[in-house]
Amino acid sequence: MNHDLVKNRFMQQKDASLVVTSSRTLWALKDRHPSWNEAFCVGKATADRMAEMGFQCVVGQGNAQSLIPILKEHGGPLLFLVGDKTLDTLDGIEMERVQVYKTVPKVEHVPEGVWILCSPSAVHLLQDRLKEHTLIAFGPTTAKAITDLGLECIVCPSPSPEGLLEAASHII
Repeated sequence: MNHDLVKNRFMQQKDASLVVTSSRTLWALKDRHPSWNEAFCVGKATADRMAEMGFQCVVGQGNAQSLIPILKEHGGPLLFLVGDKTLDTLDGIEMERVQVYKTVPKVEHVPEGVWILCSPSAVHLLQDRLKEHTLIAFGPTTAKAITDLGLECIVCPSPSPEGLLEAASHII
């Protein structure tokens, strides 16, 4: 949505590094400036996609909180690409937030059974329907959103296909 805003901010701050906590923000980087080369990513999947785009990535441990000590040591300007539902999990880190997408809910028929929830915004969108299902949270931030509703969930030990399989093994 704000591709031009991102591009303009980087033209002004060519030495800034990116902070990316959602792979949904990557579309905003389609015409990146050659000086944009460093990024801080929450997880391996997003870092791998950014590396394919030519970025050098510092990878967290699957959640935004794991980036806090790394970002505090960085010292340079940071540009945080966010969506409209991005939580303030990186409070205390000086950086500019640029909203590059908006979450638009589209809930149609949702099957019964085990639900895998990958974001707090999904939890909030589906909160009236969650009580009837077995819930798997893809990470600790999503798990917190679920437990804040008074519900139980299984938490993936890592935000990866392997972590999801391990979490699912607790159901079988």
